[in-house]
Amino acid sequence: MDHTGSLKPILERLGKPIPLVIHPDAFLPSRYLLLPDGKKLRFPDTLNRKDLEQAGVQIVESRKPVPVAGGRILVTGEIDEDDEI
Repeated sequence: MDHTGSLKPILERLGKPIPLVIHPDAFLPSRYLLLPDGKKLRFPDTLNRKDLEQAGVQIVESRKPVPVAGGRILVTGEIDEDDEI
């Protein structure tokens, strides 16, 4: 949700359709944060496929890096939680 919470206002300001590169699992239901005591803190639904499509977004689902901006920028792909940064 911290990556998508302001997406709608940004899309409204752009005023034109854009491609959105997104991980295929981003639309899975019941996303949550597991707390140390075992409780699940559910994330708000800030990412909705239908809403994005109605806003003219071209959804590009990928687990691998994707070139954007005419190939000048490479958007990262899936990052394994076990990978060291």
